[in-house]
Amino acid sequence: MRASPAVGVGGMYATGQGVDAVVITVAMVPPFMGSQTWRIERIPERPDRFRVVFHDNANHIPWVWGYAGDRPSPDEPIILTTNPERQVAWVFAPADNGVPNAYTLLADIGIVGAGWWAGHNPENQVAFVPIPITDAPTPERPYWVLY
Repeated sequence: MRASPAVGVGGMYATGQGVDAVVITVAMVPPFMGSQTWRIERIPERPDRFRVVFHDNANHIPWVWGYAGDRPSPDEPIILTTNPERQVAWVFAPADNGVPNAYTLLADIGIVGAGWWAGHNPENQVAFVPIPITDAPTPERPYWVLY
């Protein structure tokens, strides 16, 4: 999953660092390439929602994109968690920006008045990016290119 808009040559990719660690964005270079593969899984009881799962072929409880605290916070980094209470369901939608395979990821966390999208921050962390829901023009939503 490439973070977008692309930064640098080749872009920056969502990279897992282990359970309970922040998901970061780094270039697709050794030694990170083995930590940049993700499974997008449909949530069986909510077929229009998905979870992002670290895919490392190891035999362990799935490491899923989630939040660290008691509830998500604006601009908070996204972590890999095994705790079902902290795992985030995502709505994937085509970005409709002319970039092939580009999707926005909207967190289904019950916040009123704003959408919280998966994006990245200046510290190269995957993070919740809140954008107000309004009739006025809003900033471009962060998007991810799926390969």
